[in-house]
Amino acid sequence: MLLHRAGLKAWKPFYINTLEALKPGLNITSRGISEDYSIAMGGKVYMNRLCSPSPYYYSEECSELYPVPVARGLWGRVGMQDSMLHEITHTPLGKKNVYLYSDWSFILLQQIVERVEKQPIDQLLNAYYLRSLGAWRTGFTPWKYGLREACAPSEFDLFFRKSEVRGYVHDMAAAMLGGVAGHAGLFSTADDLAKYAAMLLRGGEYAKLRYLLPSTVTLFSQTPDGFGNNYRGYGFDKPNPQKRNSSYLSGLVSMKSYGHIGFTGTIVWIDPAQDFFVIILTNRTYPDSNNMRINGMRLRATIMEALYLSIKP
Repeated sequence: MLLHRAGLKAWKPFYINTLEALKPGLNITSRGISEDYSIAMGGKVYMNRLCSPSPYYYSEECSELYPVPVARGLWGRVGMQDSMLHEITHTPLGKKNVYLYSDWSFILLQQIVERVEKQPIDQLLNAYYLRSLGAWRTGFTPWKYGLREACAPSEFDLFFRKSEVRGYVHDMAAAMLGGVAGHAGLFSTADDLAKYAAMLLRGGEYAKLRYLLPSTVTLFSQTPDGFGNNYRGYGFDKPNPQKRNSSYLSGLVSMKSYGHIGFTGTIVWIDPAQDFFVIILTNRTYPDSNNMRINGMRLRATIMEALYLSIKP
């Protein structure tokens, strides 16, 4: 939560600067819709329908110059990740102590953890959690392990990769970072996530193994004092006390509950007051990430409410 008050930018579409227009004289984006600019990006911004990943930045073949796996049949140029991190760390901060959810905070946190532990974050996750939890189908870059077809497609990406995204991370910045990033890229199943949620629900213990101290779980799942009506904990989202019936939460959840939602339509929500957790995995971004019906219909909240009601005595 404190990371989201540090003044970091929310995000940046780094990928736009690595595209090229196929029709000379046109930009990649425009503030108005037209025959050439017909792909809606939100906020009255439209993308050139005839643009593609630049051959300077990308190749169809993996090589020493293009080692970064961005999508199936698309490899990024060496140095791309360093350039992104350099821009993140050298962008002036905005106003501090003003809440703004930031992807950049988790990207930087990954770098800190990896430097301290001297291991990549995917290896640390396997060593400390996944193997002993028995979460065999959780991890980054499932395409590497022959699990691409086992993954639901997240989007047919008209903006960047110009292909169906399946078994590769949906988030563009995470893709440019090679699929292993602090803010995105982790794939899982409902069964594996249930083990993780049960571990948190039991105060950091699962199958007689301790992963976290109970005090750590409590700290990261409560709303810190001194931030007014803030409703985000150190490690998780929290119910908004001013708006109990949000687009993705049922009003039946307790104020002790916590969890996280994903851009592609996922949610893991844990309620220790009722000894209950909910896992919903959707691909609401398929075939198009402009599809927001999951929020308009309050689909996740409706499913959650039905499950809560089913266990009430």
